[in-house]
Amino acid sequence: MRLFFIIFSAVFIATGTGCTSISDNSNSGSKSSSIFKKFANSLPESLQPYRVDIIQGNHITDEMVLMLEKGLTKVRVQGILGTPLIVDPFREDRWDYTFMINRGSGNREIFSLSLRFKGDKLISWAGDTVSEEFIKYRTPVRKF
Repeated sequence: MRLFFIIFSAVFIATGTGCTSISDNSNSGSKSSSIFKKFANSLPESLQPYRVDIIQGNHITDEMVLMLEKGLTKVRVQGILGTPLIVDPFREDRWDYTFMINRGSGNREIFSLSLRFKGDKLISWAGDTVSEEFIKYRTPVRKF
């Protein structure tokens, strides 16, 4: 049995690395990463490594946007929606709220809401919101 594992390992190493092409980068970390990706992608789907869904940004719901009114101050808007993900230092009259889900499969879903201010008062907003049904059925849930 032990001889079988030794032979299997030798064949696996010879066929797994001998047939791959490695780009000539000076970074050795990318070479081993490239070999691993090629190997992982060649496996059947049930044996491929698990890739985690990554959720980033502000989760802005329809209910939150319904609470917005023209003329609200920046402090009040921040109280409703939270701290904006992006505040452009060159356009202080615009706040951007972005919510992204980077799926382990490589797909990315992006929701963006932009708000415009004149002075300290809200004058307009436009963009996407994340529905409660989307959050309930399409985002990963941690179970402890």
